[in-house]
Amino acid sequence: MKKLSSIIMLMFLSLLSNCSEPTSSDLCPNKIIDELASTRFAKEHGTTELWKKLQEHSHFVEVETDSTRPKFVNMQFLFESALSAMLKNQQILKSVAVIYAPKPPTSLRATGSNLNLLLPEKTLKNPDQLNTVVSRYESIREYAQNGGVLYSMYKNISHEGEIVGMDIYHEELKKYPNNLEDTPIDNFDHSFTGASYIARCNNGGTIFFSISASQIGQNNPNKTWKIYYGNLSNSKVKSHYKALKNLYKKSGVSFDIDS
Repeated sequence: MKKLSSIIMLMFLSLLSNCSEPTSSDLCPNKIIDELASTRFAKEHGTTELWKKLQEHSHFVEVETDSTRPKFVNMQFLFESALSAMLKNQQILKSVAVIYAPKPPTSLRATGSNLNLLLPEKTLKNPDQLNTVVSRYESIREYAQNGGVLYSMYKNISHEGEIVGMDIYHEELKKYPNNLEDTPIDNFDHSFTGASYIARCNNGGTIFFSISASQIGQNNPNKTWKIYYGNLSNSKVKSHYKALKNLYKKSGVSFDIDS
């Protein structure tokens, strides 16, 4: 896990350059993600092909199969890692993310020693599924460490002791008090389960990325995964962003980089 993170960071340092004027085909993180999506890691999990489709269409939907989670979550990992590096190098001025799930983010409750308690058995036995937790264990922490803001929105819990890894989760909140926001909510809409990011490039351009999917270990009643990527001039991207913004606002979270 450390080795993968180090390789990615070295790759970023060689690729980072000033953000160009963002269009649907040329957004700030594209050059970095292009390089990451060309790696063997991305190709083996179908993420390379997903990235190509996402650049072409800005919106992609897939009915859930065994291969869906690895390529979609790995796409999230690539984007999250790109944001982290660009924040560190001041190419992104501000980034706000929301993880909206029945339980606090799995990656923020995970350690190397509690995965057998945290994850279902079928995930532990599937290296591709397991990797979706392991890879984001670091990327989500690096995102917060480099200045990204993350709201953890989850269903209000009466007995936290029933959820594995809550002690780890609270430790992470203490480590990044200005970046990780604990936001339990009473009215949770399962149809919006997923993670979304909005960021402002140093040239003023806006980037939006969103993945709608079930949390690992949770049942997905819709059996579909959705992913969006682009700027707010794209009608499909803007429509989904506005729906999320309105949903989060009801719980007191501003999903807006201008606030």
